[in-house]
Amino acid sequence: SGITNAISVSSGLGHVCAVLADFTVKCWGSNGSGQLGNGTLNSSSAPVQVSGINTAIAVNAEHDHTCAILKDTTVKCWGSNTYGQLGDGTTINKNTPTKISNSADWQSIFPGDLCSFAIKTDGSLWAWGFNIYGILGDNSTLEKHFPTRIGNDIDWKFVSNNAYNTLAQKKDNSIWAWGSNYNGTLGNGTNTDSYIPVQVGNETTWKSISAGALFSTGIKNDGTIWAWGSGYYGELGNGNLGNVN
Repeated sequence: SGITNAISVSSGLGHVCAVLADFTVKCWGSNGSGQLGNGTLNSSSAPVQVSGINTAIAVNAEHDHTCAILKDTTVKCWGSNTYGQLGDGTTINKNTPTKISNSADWQSIFPGDLCSFAIKTDGSLWAWGFNIYGILGDNSTLEKHFPTRIGNDIDWKFVSNNAYNTLAQKKDNSIWAWGSNYNGTLGNGTNTDSYIPVQVGNETTWKSISAGALFSTGIKNDGTIWAWGSGYYGELGNGNLGNVN
């Protein structure tokens, strides 16, 4: 049952998926919402083949759904769809891959806790699914069941999401945030929620970012680690339990 030809791997809440050298995908772990993509709801402690995918170039698992980009730049998703996070226009869970929209120009896919984000080859950002707190960034709190474009910018390159807020990076290495700003999660010096992307500071020296539950972290080009938002459990790593906005 071991895998020896994986080229990438991604972990969700209780499941893991990997792209193999032959461009197929195998998943294992929890499968209550169909997130293993093999046509069943049976969990598996050993890798199982995802149905009907043999041209995958990337897979991304998050919470209890999974998405993959195929060689033809289409995207297929499977698993939980309670909030439309599969992007197929329904709220019905899928235990086999289902195509999102009719677009064939997707570059990268970033499933979130209860939603999904994707960047097209033109650098535009798209989102769908759960939208309480405005985490999709479309200037609303309305759930979306189809991919919805976020703003007009065409220079996005990475997205990290949790159930409360979203953090993203542009090609110039600036970082942007939106959604809940409880305890300063958005890092813009306020505690006001934002339904559209707002820049975190004005620096363009960020190397990588990650959105946690009501806090965020980032690494700058000089190797320093920065954090902001809720520090209730000491997750900011600054030696105290206070919040930083």
